Amino acid sequence: MKELLQNFFYSFNLRVTKRLEIYKLYKRDVFKSNYKNKVLLSYITEPFTLGINYSHTGLRECYAAAEVFHNLGYCVDVVYHSLTRKIDYSQYEIIYGMGSVLERSFYLQESSAPLRIFYATGCNPIYSDVITTLRARDFYIKHKRLLLESVRIVQLSQHAQILLSDAVIVLGNEFVLKTYTNYDPKGVERYLRLNVFFNDSYDIDLEKKDFTTAKKNFLWFGSGGLLHKGLDILLDIFSQRNDVYLHICGARESEKGFFNYYKHLLSNSNNIIDHGFVKMESEYFKKLMDTCGYTVFPSVSEGGAAALLNTMANGGLVPIISKSSGLDMEDFGWVIDKIDIDIFNNAINQALLLDNEELKEKAIRVKAHIRHNYTYENYKQSLGNIIQKILKM
Repeated sequence: MKELLQNFFYSFNLRVTKRLEIYKLYKRDVFKSNYKNKVLLSYITEPFTLGINYSHTGLRECYAAAEVFHNLGYCVDVVYHSLTRKIDYSQYEIIYGMGSVLERSFYLQESSAPLRIFYATGCNPIYSDVITTLRARDFYIKHKRLLLESVRIVQLSQHAQILLSDAVIVLGNEFVLKTYTNYDPKGVERYLRLNVFFNDSYDIDLEKKDFTTAKKNFLWFGSGGLLHKGLDILLDIFSQRNDVYLHICGARESEKGFFNYYKHLLSNSNNIIDHGFVKMESEYFKKLMDTCGYTVFPSVSEGGAAALLNTMANGGLVPIISKSSGLDMEDFGWVIDKIDIDIFNNAINQALLLDNEELKEKAIRVKAHIRHNYTYENYKQSLGNIIQKILKM
């Protein structure tokens, strides 16, 4: 009897746990509107379970989309994009977002299907998978290490949502947009571009910034996919120099192959500093914004690179970035077409030739540009306009 009761309570607790997990990952009518028409957001549920913070712009992106549809008169359900539970798609007029939840909707056999909008947060995965794998190959040829955990390969092929959705909202510049339209020249009108936004955490006073020091300090501000985001290129450059400093923020130590390879360099270098993960609302972040003059980022594929916007808007850091970072910053710094160690090294040399007043002027201009054009308010307004345009197609 004791064993039967233990089995019963184990099964009961397991069912309760699963239901609670599903509850967290599938939030219904998040604004308690009870509108008749319904939309399903396939994205993330954290904004409606844990709230919104500065950890990732995706939290506010998801919430903004929910608010847009709510204001248009839709009851909004939000589901975690990779939830495997069976979903009754027939109750929705619109499915918006990404991931396996959206992808599975294309395999419905019903005569009428919901309007589908794919929200693309980066370059076309078809393009990105190739270019990031080539980065792994280049590193292997040079260093004899295959570090696939340090690139950004999409594990599950989900091309239906890209090529079959009624519309695709693309985060980033024209470069990012073309990674979609080049594969779909007959469907160009389906793709609509949208700028991402920065998180406002520190409005630096550039009149008080020490540009003599800042001119020699460069910041890589990224996250996972260290080869994909070109950190190895910068380590190779800065390890051969003693006139400049590289500050690294956000590099994930879970990419053990990468860190094991560069362990000796990171431990013994006087001009390369790994700060680990730095919260944007912290004093540590403010100190980095005061210390550094440039943000440098040789990524092969991004969707508008919000992390870069954060460094430019909060610290006035002048960009030395790849075109594939998804930002048009040619008027404010260096935008490089090719991911090449010599080209980035030359750009760093050119940056050092600026005198303090020239660097200050660039910092003022780029900071003002980002703060005017890449605000959350602009993003939300543009997103609303795009969604309304799609609904009229």
